[in-house]
Amino acid sequence: MAFHTVDATPFREVSRAHKTSRGHAGQRRGQCAIMLGRLINRIKVVVLALFAVYWVVTVGILVAARPVFDQVAKLGGDQRPAEVGAELVLTALLTLLSLGTLRGWRWTFWLILIAFLASILRVPIAVLEIAGKAPNQGPVWYSVFTVAVALTQFGIALAMVAGYRKAGIWGDL
Repeated sequence: MAFHTVDATPFREVSRAHKTSRGHAGQRRGQCAIMLGRLINRIKVVVLALFAVYWVVTVGILVAARPVFDQVAKLGGDQRPAEVGAELVLTALLTLLSLGTLRGWRWTFWLILIAFLASILRVPIAVLEIAGKAPNQGPVWYSVFTVAVALTQFGIALAMVAGYRKAGIWGDL
C-alpha cells in the first residue's frame, strides 16, 4: 500500500473516512479534492489572477492605446512586429511563472516575491513623474496605473511573506 503525499500529509488518513461512506470511487474523489485544495491555495489563486489581469491589460493597451505601448516600450514608428514579439515574450514569461506557481516551484516563489517586494520602488518614481520632477514614461493615467499595480504587488508580497512564515514556500495564510 503506497502513500501519496502533498505537503507531507498522507492521503491514507483522510481517505479512510471517505471509503467508509462512499466506497472506492468516493475515496478517489476525496483525494482529488484534497490535492486540488493543497495545490491551489489563496496565495496561488491571487498570483495567478494577477498574471491573467496583466496579460489582459497589456493586450488591451496594445490594441486600444498603441501609442502608449510604443512610448513605454520605447518603440518608434510602425513597430507592429516588435509589439507582437514583446507580447509573445510576455505571454511566455507569464505562462512559465503560472506553471511554476501551480506546481509549487521554489524558484518561482522567490522570484515573484522579490519582484513584488521591489515593486514598491515604483511608487515614488511615479509620484515624481506625475509631479513633473522626472521624465514621464507615458501619460499620467499610465503612471497612476503603475502605482496601483505596484501597491497591489506589494500587498501580495506581504501576504506571501506571511504565508511563508506560517506554512513555508507557497504557504497559505
